[in-house]
Amino acid sequence: MIKSATFTLMLLASLDLASAVRCPNGPDVLPATGVNFDQCQFKTVMCCWDTKVRQDGSLTKQADNTDVCSVDGNTAGFQGKAEGPIHCHGFTWSDESPKQIQDLLHFVNQTDHFCKRGYFHGVGGKPDCGCIENMPLVSRSDCTQLNGQGKNGKSKFTACKAGKGNDLKAQVQATDPNNPVITQKINLVGRCPRGQAAAGGTAKTPKAVQTAPATPPDVAVGAGGASSQPQTVAPDAGAGATANAGAQGQTAPDAGAGTPA
Repeated sequence: MIKSATFTLMLLASLDLASAVRCPNGPDVLPATGVNFDQCQFKTVMCCWDTKVRQDGSLTKQADNTDVCSVDGNTAGFQGKAEGPIHCHGFTWSDESPKQIQDLLHFVNQTDHFCKRGYFHGVGGKPDCGCIENMPLVSRSDCTQLNGQGKNGKSKFTACKAGKGNDLKAQVQATDPNNPVITQKINLVGRCPRGQAAAGGTAKTPKAVQTAPATPPDVAVGAGGASSQPQTVAPDAGAGATANAGAQGQTAPDAGAGTPA
């Protein structure tokens, strides 16, 4: 959604981004994004953004690749496409190392979307990124997966290959068909039912599992502490695009949206 000029200046100043728009010194100048992966019950992280900042600091619309159904069961402001353009992108894992998972998050949220595209600011009071059970209920999300390591030892990435490609739900299903994200439609529903938050009511959570509390807006909590900086950016590239974590000039794996950034 487009914010006022006054809001823009206040937001950029409060996040100390006035001199860091488009990460002129590279993505690593920003603090590492933190999500406590041990608290992600379904081994899936999703990021959703409602704002894009241009290189000159002005705000504009980002590529729209999803439909927001509700936030914490609240559908107000989300009927149809009332929420405006929203972009979601995530990843899932099985036996990847903590460092590989952190590399994925750093690439998706900072390098690929904040530094290259200018995407930031979470939806409906949610953080930019978080465990999927704590994020908004949406129709779909783009997806990135690991693609080995480069000669420098840094992780490489590509758009998810499962299903038709670049689709988080398909990748979760391919990784673990019994994942509640699939069996109970945890915040990825395919299509938003009208007049209700989700099929059967609000976003579903396994009854035997209690979700972690939502993270405050634009604050991602992790082992390295809290970061108040939004992170995201990168030009939408093809599904086969790859990139090295933390390296400048990385290629974005956003292929499924079909909408230019």
